[in-house]
Amino acid sequence: MTTVLTAPAEADRIAEIPAALWDTLAGDHDFFLSHRWTSVVEATGKVDTHYVVLPDDAGRPVAAVSMALADASVPWTLVRPDTVLASGAEQGLPGAAELLASLPGDPAEALLPGVVAGGRHVGGTRLLLAPGAGPAEVAALLDRTEEWARARGARSVSFLYTDETDTFLVDALRDRGYRSAEAGRYSRLDVPEGGFDAYLERFSSHRRRRMRAERRALDGAGVEHVMGPLADFPLPRLAALEAELFAKYGLGHWKASQSQEVLERTLSVFGEDAFVSATVADGEVRGFGLFIARGSCWYALRAGFDYAFQEPAKLPLYYETLYYRIVEHAAANGIRTVHYGLGSEDAKSSRGCTATTQHSYVLPL
Repeated sequence: MTTVLTAPAEADRIAEIPAALWDTLAGDHDFFLSHRWTSVVEATGKVDTHYVVLPDDAGRPVAAVSMALADASVPWTLVRPDTVLASGAEQGLPGAAELLASLPGDPAEALLPGVVAGGRHVGGTRLLLAPGAGPAEVAALLDRTEEWARARGARSVSFLYTDETDTFLVDALRDRGYRSAEAGRYSRLDVPEGGFDAYLERFSSHRRRRMRAERRALDGAGVEHVMGPLADFPLPRLAALEAELFAKYGLGHWKASQSQEVLERTLSVFGEDAFVSATVADGEVRGFGLFIARGSCWYALRAGFDYAFQEPAKLPLYYETLYYRIVEHAAANGIRTVHYGLGSEDAKSSRGCTATTQHSYVLPL
């Protein structure tokens, strides 16, 4: 039974807010704002956090927001306003360079410490809203977020990955003077009920032949697929592979030990809801994807690949691990949507994903 609220609930730790209350607002497509995942992020982030839940007239939860205070010492550069905008400018994303140029001096000094609101994750930062919530609840949560930011000495408030379809929040942020820049495209895959064969029918005959050839190449190289609970896999090996992936894409400062900490925490919180799709050769994991199940959705959470093994023969470990096998298993388990998040849109689109545009909204204080 959901707790009845007589006033807004506020807390500095998510454990202080009952899971049943918070998750009343977090649906299948809100995994990254779920009570359990928020606890993982909070435990591994080691920064100040704050949460607010608003009740309706009957005391039922109607809207909520999560906040985290980031400074220049935090390693999560993909969810820090200064580094997200710098990355967007480097990629040529619309508005990013202009937003940076509008800041007085160094972006880190202008924006940090800063409150990252709507969840500390890559893609889909937002407010949690019940079906009856609207602009009034959005305004109340933004008022409280900005008040907390000022009280903590923050120099900015940001919603770094706001989806174009989140019209209540987008309109409110624009009206309040938040500056914006494109942050990327968020990809999802609708899973056909017919599994891999039905999935193949979505593509041209040329693409279907290529996809079948990719799977034959893996068979010929002795690559096998294994899927099972995260607990069945060697976490140090997965952490090392993720660190390889980060290094390949310019995040060489990220250490395998940091990945292992996140994996261990994820396992302790999610148990068998956390599972791995892995490609294995010569008894060693060569590529993996970590997924979380939530209702009718699966979420691709972490990934990593053994590039020294993969690249000489150009083996398609990425597609086999994260798409082909996932489609097979998702369809068999009644999953309707797989969330793949931001980045690599061309690769994701080539394997059937659709995408929406997300923007970073930043308010210098």
